[in-house]
Amino acid sequence: MIDVPPAAVESPETPAAKVSQPAVVAFVKSGKTISCDDSAPILEIAEREGIEIDSSCRGGTCGTCKQKLISGEVRYENEPQALSSSDREQKYILTCSAHPVGPVEIDA
Repeated sequence: MIDVPPAAVESPETPAAKVSQPAVVAFVKSGKTISCDDSAPILEIAEREGIEIDSSCRGGTCGTCKQKLISGEVRYENEPQALSSSDREQKYILTCSAHPVGPVEIDA
């Protein structure tokens, strides 16, 4: 019998830690390209680098951080309610909650 320490056993209460994946976000209008990972939303990445994106999200106006995704892919931890099906068809994302997946280019 193999003795497995309790910390090494994954359970529903203690899921395996998510490993961050490398990403690159290109902000077309500002001309800046940021190497990062997928752990932070795009708005947070922009703010850290001094790139201004219109946003009143934290002030309670949901959807104000919407930007056009030129290329790449993003993921959301929760399904964004402030994006209409028309927004999605036109490739708009909510930067306050969109996490980059690999290389991403947005019109900001």
